[in-house]
Amino acid sequence: MRGDGTIDPIILAAGASDLGFPKALARFGGRTALEIAVENCAALEAPVVVLGSDAERVREFVPPGARVVVNANWRAGQMSSLQAALAEIAPGADFMLYPVDYPLLTRPVIEQLAAAFRARLTGQAIAIPKCKNRGGHPVIFASELRAEFEQSQTAREIVYRDAARVRVVPVATDAIWRDLDSPAAYRARLREYEQRICFLKSAGVPPSRVPQGQQNPARHACPERSRRVSAGPGTHLRMRVPQGRRSIARHVSAGRAVSNKQESPARTVRLSSYLDEVRAGLPVTPGQALRLIQCPDRDLPELLATAIRLKEQFKPGVITYSRKVFLPLTNLCRDYCGYCIFRRDPGQPGAHTMTPDEVLRVAREGERLGCREALFSLGDKPELIFPEMRAALRRLGYKSTLHYLEAMCELVLRETGLIPHANPGLMSPQWLRRLRAVSPSVGLMLETTSDKLMKLAAHRGAPDKVPSLRLAVIEAAGRQAIPFTTGILVGIGETPRDRVDSLFAIAEMHRRYGHIQEVIVQNFRVKAEIPMSRRAEPTMGVMLRTIAVARLILRNMNVQAPPNLSAPNYHELLSAGINDWGGVSPLTPDYINPERPWPHLRQLEERTRAAGFALRQRLPVYPEFLDHVKRAGGIAFEKTRAAADSEGYARSTSSAERLPANQEPPANQVPPLEGAIPSEGARPSRGTPALPNATVPSAASRFGSSGIQPITANRQPRTVNREP
Repeated sequence: MRGDGTIDPIILAAGASDLGFPKALARFGGRTALEIAVENCAALEAPVVVLGSDAERVREFVPPGARVVVNANWRAGQMSSLQAALAEIAPGADFMLYPVDYPLLTRPVIEQLAAAFRARLTGQAIAIPKCKNRGGHPVIFASELRAEFEQSQTAREIVYRDAARVRVVPVATDAIWRDLDSPAAYRARLREYEQRICFLKSAGVPPSRVPQGQQNPARHACPERSRRVSAGPGTHLRMRVPQGRRSIARHVSAGRAVSNKQESPARTVRLSSYLDEVRAGLPVTPGQALRLIQCPDRDLPELLATAIRLKEQFKPGVITYSRKVFLPLTNLCRDYCGYCIFRRDPGQPGAHTMTPDEVLRVAREGERLGCREALFSLGDKPELIFPEMRAALRRLGYKSTLHYLEAMCELVLRETGLIPHANPGLMSPQWLRRLRAVSPSVGLMLETTSDKLMKLAAHRGAPDKVPSLRLAVIEAAGRQAIPFTTGILVGIGETPRDRVDSLFAIAEMHRRYGHIQEVIVQNFRVKAEIPMSRRAEPTMGVMLRTIAVARLILRNMNVQAPPNLSAPNYHELLSAGINDWGGVSPLTPDYINPERPWPHLRQLEERTRAAGFALRQRLPVYPEFLDHVKRAGGIAFEKTRAAADSEGYARSTSSAERLPANQEPPANQVPPLEGAIPSEGARPSRGTPALPNATVPSAASRFGSSGIQPITANRQPRTVNREP
């Protein structure tokens, strides 16, 4: 021990994190875990902060006065960080080992431990805190033990090598062993921290004088709270996805009982302070996101400016879109969503399954107009409930709708220059593997993580909309590194909290697997024929807030909003931080929202340019995800590579694709497909696909002629009660 009795704290912040961001930057109120640790050591020597993983990111947040050591060998473990720190302090210095991930520790605990170490008996060289017969952190070591750190594998070995030299210091708080080693632990620490703050506010006690032991704030009810506070899921809260039958959705919805008025420990904190932290590089927390998504009008401009700033850091100066043809392979579907006008029962007007001839005709016409994407949309497994669909598939030569989709994707891939993108609904991991060979990217809207919508008009008739099932598909795609499109629906009965939860769940999936190539924020639009026809649509203000918060949560991920669903003022969405318009077709309508025509591509370009961005055409696979397709190989990669330019965007191969300044292809040339299902046809082979010899029907015939017979079954369309 040095003669002056001082102790050098060593704050270990070098290790990797399972939270999706460095543990040192975990926020508790207005402070990070690193700031808490440094402030707790104020009565000791200036601390040495050891950085490693994400060192440059964390360095910006090291408080003034602390010494910084970067351990380039941090993967070797804690001892390598400790040895790096010991090289920076005086040879005769006593030192304290303080891991950064113990955020509930307070300055009085540190000072109690330091005082006990200074008063240790002869022969004692270590001071360790203990609560409820369990030791914890931090631990103080005398300088004479320094040599042992060069010969030992772990600090634990040194502590337990000789019990006689250890002074156990009883403390009245279990904060000494409450760490941030898992997402669940972080959620628990946040709850405990907020309970502490609430107790202090009600008792009028300053935070630096928190009573320990019997007056544990976590055991006191807060008079200001009506419900338990939980952290909720998100990027800050890595949701460890269990294996086997347990579902991700249980983790996604594990922390929903949060009062909107109690999200921040300091309720007077202005939203601008949250945005300052986001701009400085700190991740937004679920509580902050919930406040921001409901921000008053006075705070909206700053929220939008922050979202634009993050977007420009990600993809500066450019907005992308995909020129596509929309191929509604079948609109028969076993789900009855309360907002959907696309799906049909057999016998309903408009019920239709496309033939191979129709698929190829539309694809070729789209290719002539410069399209690069063939978007396949279809009902979810209609053959499971409709014998008419099973019979139609048998006539075509396929076992299931997914088998037929696979063949049509291959047909388009081999016979045209278009790249398929399939949205077939729920799929098994095996089907994901099969489809990626002919559809290099796949999509499934998460829509929401809220189970309660299964009891409301939106999803009560839709067994395939269970959030856990959809999350399982997204995860399975991640395990196979398939470029994946997903997103949320806004205005279908979910709450602002549900939107935040859903965005954090998507961010977590991407953090784990890195495969989500775009996130769509799509607004509900009323249609006269749907059960939810009397539900209010989300306003532009709601959409701007939701998209902006999506950008804050998702950071460097592609965020998309469909322009036709916000027409005529869709250009306002650019102010919220989107970087993509999604698919826009010069040929086919939006069969999901047929009353909402696509904007003309010329107008889209002009409005995008007026907002200060260049409009670039992309492929259905984003440039940064082409490596995913390359690793899969096969014809999907060959065709995608051939369609991409040197930057990974859509290659321009003919002058026909460049629209004259005074001309625009007429939008929605191909009429809605209705009234027919094929009676016979040949399955294309896996080698060279063959088409039936039937004459391709004309558009004027509404696809109802030449070998195609309408369904005339006696099945009556299912009636669905309108939303009250």
